[in-house]
Amino acid sequence: MKDAAVVDKKHHELSPSQFDIWAECPCYESSPVVGTAAAEGTRQHGYMEQVLAGEESDKYDDMSAGDKANVEWFCDLVRMHCPATAKIETEQKVVATDGFDILYSGTADAITGPIIYDYKSDREWRSHYYQMAAYAYALMTMRGLKEVRAIVGYGRMRKLSDYTFKREDAERATKMIIAARKDPDRKPRVCDYCAWCHRRNECEAHFEMNAAAVMQSDSGMVLNRADCIAAMNDPMAMGRVLNVISKVESWCEMMRKRAKEMAIEGNVPSGYMLKEQQNKKLTDPVGVYSRLSMIITPQEFNAALHIKVTELREAIARKEKVSAASAKRMLDELCGDLYSVETVAMLRKQKQNGENDHA
Repeated sequence: MKDAAVVDKKHHELSPSQFDIWAECPCYESSPVVGTAAAEGTRQHGYMEQVLAGEESDKYDDMSAGDKANVEWFCDLVRMHCPATAKIETEQKVVATDGFDILYSGTADAITGPIIYDYKSDREWRSHYYQMAAYAYALMTMRGLKEVRAIVGYGRMRKLSDYTFKREDAERATKMIIAARKDPDRKPRVCDYCAWCHRRNECEAHFEMNAAAVMQSDSGMVLNRADCIAAMNDPMAMGRVLNVISKVESWCEMMRKRAKEMAIEGNVPSGYMLKEQQNKKLTDPVGVYSRLSMIITPQEFNAALHIKVTELREAIARKEKVSAASAKRMLDELCGDLYSVETVAMLRKQKQNGENDHA
């Protein structure tokens, strides 16, 4: 039997953080590329560990006041629920075994006696029932507990989800996910996590959904000519149009990309031709403007270049290896007087979330 106390710090192939996603689609694969949001979340977890340990350092001085406040709210939550006789353990590895081999392992943000805590920096609420069930079951097997409470704190929203697991319930939920993930005949399902899946462009379920939407739209089953005409003034019809667009636009982009690959490989799609063109890029924008300043205004030059503040922030973050929030502050301090702030209205699809679906 492998010693549960000596476990590699790397993620186990069955990571509890993926369990709720696998409950939706057992074929989901996370991207190997760490995005900006994930990197910021990791830093917030580091600050959380520092605060709960009562340590002080300048390591997180560049973290925004808002992110710090979110983490500190969670730390207060942990201290408030900590039993008087328990100590606060941070970033604790929890491991579940079947008596011989390790089933899975994960890292709990904090543990106080029979209570597990998990901090989320997410911008919206999502269920983490199966992740918490996995942590709870692992802690029960490690420490001989019959019941474990799991508290998920959403710092940005100041909300929490509170679960209480008995051993049999946590074991049943956990093993159901493991069985689904290990099933050699598992099939992908379209779900809310498709946008982040590493294999979405080769996923048959995603492909079939978008292909069906295209075919149904063409036949009038989802979107008909009357809807298209009425949408210009009717919010109900416009909602139906937007729903169809949202289903097919990623599929359309995927098909364009694959068509280009086929053409480059020598299999040019019928009715199309592969044409090469040269795109010129400015290597010295300042020098170019110095030669054009007598002809066009700075505003016209900027419009021609399409300089975006968000892209400048991303470039600074990559170059300086800092978070997006730090890059924003750097850009504001250096160039804040050189750009104006414009409020732009954005239309987003509403999400219906409920917290008590598993509680």
